Amino acid sequence: MLGLLFATAPLHAEERRASRGERLALEGRCDVAIPELSRELETAPDPGRISWRLGQCLLHQQRYAEAAAALERAVAADASLLEAQLDLARARYHLGDLDGADAALRASQQGFSEEAIWNLYRGMVDLERGDAEAAVAALERAVEINRSGFRTRSDLQAVEPVASYYLGIAQRAAGQEAQAAATLRGVAEEWAGTDWAAEARRAVGAERGASAWLTLSSGGEYDDNVVLSGRDTPLPSDISDEAGYRAVWAATGGADLLRRGRNAAGLLASYNGRYHLEDDLSEFDSHVPTASLWWNHALRADTNVRLRYNFGYAWVDRDPYVVTNGGRASLIRAWSSRQNSALAGSLYVDEYLFTTDDVPDGPGTPNAPCGPLSPPFTVCGPPGLDEGRARNRDGWGARGTLSHGWSPSLDGFPLPDPALHGSYTYTYFDAEGREYSHQSHAFTLGVSFALPYGVGLDLDGAYTYRLYRNPSTYPQQEDLVAGLQYPLSGTRRRESSYVAGARLSVPLVGPVSATASYRYRDNRSTSDVFDYDQHVIGLLLNVTLSRPRS
Repeated sequence: MLGLLFATAPLHAEERRASRGERLALEGRCDVAIPELSRELETAPDPGRISWRLGQCLLHQQRYAEAAAALERAVAADASLLEAQLDLARARYHLGDLDGADAALRASQQGFSEEAIWNLYRGMVDLERGDAEAAVAALERAVEINRSGFRTRSDLQAVEPVASYYLGIAQRAAGQEAQAAATLRGVAEEWAGTDWAAEARRAVGAERGASAWLTLSSGGEYDDNVVLSGRDTPLPSDISDEAGYRAVWAATGGADLLRRGRNAAGLLASYNGRYHLEDDLSEFDSHVPTASLWWNHALRADTNVRLRYNFGYAWVDRDPYVVTNGGRASLIRAWSSRQNSALAGSLYVDEYLFTTDDVPDGPGTPNAPCGPLSPPFTVCGPPGLDEGRARNRDGWGARGTLSHGWSPSLDGFPLPDPALHGSYTYTYFDAEGREYSHQSHAFTLGVSFALPYGVGLDLDGAYTYRLYRNPSTYPQQEDLVAGLQYPLSGTRRRESSYVAGARLSVPLVGPVSATASYRYRDNRSTSDVFDYDQHVIGLLLNVTLSRPRS
């Protein structure tokens, strides 16, 4: 919230015998009132009122956790202090304790439901809890009371432009788009030069949105392990631990195709390219275009159903590599403006457009000579195993994901309030070849900060555990001896993958920004071929273009 409402009550007849700390608090001198009130609490015959004034001062200084504790002591000592209940509701709201704020508002309703500040917080709490229609009613009442000029003891400071701003946000959440636009434009015009006017202008721009947008990126990366999966080579030593530099470029864009009532549809597309600067790594140059069609239906203001179809294609070293198709259905619920959850399910089909060579058969005995006709310095595998067929990665998969996002309000936190997100994903993949059929459990956790000057910082991590259906058809590194048949493990393949990353985005001039990133992956596998770690460092320049929605 951009500002804090602090109501200071006048000195009434029953308060003329107030203590020194209370008088200081009533005069707004909270810096000296807080230590004085804290001392008075130790011997005060009326701890309820002393705690209340202490809580008001702490609330004024935005020390919300301490304020809530003092105000809770106040209402516990004197249940008749309805004003303390109202202040407690405000403190709890700023702490993100919506249930506690709701309880305190209900406790103070009898004495203050006809006052603007009570209706303001009633509306903001309802909005955060996803009840947009109730929020609109309460915020409209706050605006109406404020405009009437009616004031009472606990309502000495006008609630504008806060009430009108949140009224516009609530109207939008309730689907009242025209009213929301008019309300927010009114805040921008009537309160020009304030932070609330700037927020209202941004909110109006967000409402208009963009009917089309495009981001172009170009830069470079250093990868200390480029060759993670060999296409035609069974030897672990040939497919790991080769570092290199590459140029990277990307284009990502989208366009609205339909926006009508509760329905919206659009198109997303992307292209990513990589060019390795080392000649011996050129076979890992790649081009990956993708496209998605999506449709969204608002079941109500806080709940959406979204369907999406995805298509992707990839070339590696100018040769077709893979084509993938998939569909995804999501149910998205906004619990408040600070919390949302999504439940999604998807089906997809992968078709790899290359073949893997069969390894020559051995005599049938591990570590026995491959045979007199075998070329020198080669190895051979178990007879009867068609490695080309066993390593066929074509197949279909099903995936289920539960995700949650949360932006807590942290009192005293040195950085801006973070945006947290986490998810769990279960995947089942059935491949035509025995090597790649598996199921997996993946967990992700991330945090984002919107830093001053438009700088963005994102930190994330992930853990994935994969259980493969069969033992690997790849040999272990120590079992490879030239001219001998290598043995294979009879244990089913297992993998644990750990990923951590950081990204810093910095705006430069106009639509131009820069992004620096780092990503670490540690893939631990019972098969040497898939056991590796990787560090990737990147730097990109980005240009974002958009066309506002008419």
